[in-house]
Amino acid sequence: MDLPNVSGAATASSQAVSAQPAQTVSSNAARAEVLPTVPAETYSSPTLAIDSVTGSVIIEYRSTTSGEEVSQIPSRATLEYQQTQKLAAEKSDSVKPGESQG
Repeated sequence: MDLPNVSGAATASSQAVSAQPAQTVSSNAARAEVLPTVPAETYSSPTLAIDSVTGSVIIEYRSTTSGEEVSQIPSRATLEYQQTQKLAAEKSDSVKPGESQG
């Protein structure tokens, strides 16, 4: 009977199979060293806010590392103009005809 040869062949093939996962693990470990690390503190961008005076939605873009505002839509100047116009319209609506502003 050739059973010892068959079992020997089975042992050799199982050793070859068990050697492959070890190579895969070491190659994954090498890849893990190459990946960039994510900073502990990151900021989401863009963020949404609502202007309380005009009711406009503000989209703010921030630096993901420092959290500083990079830009916003609508711009600050546009929001200030809208706020001024709305406050002026509310003020003129509150003055009744024939009354003087004082």
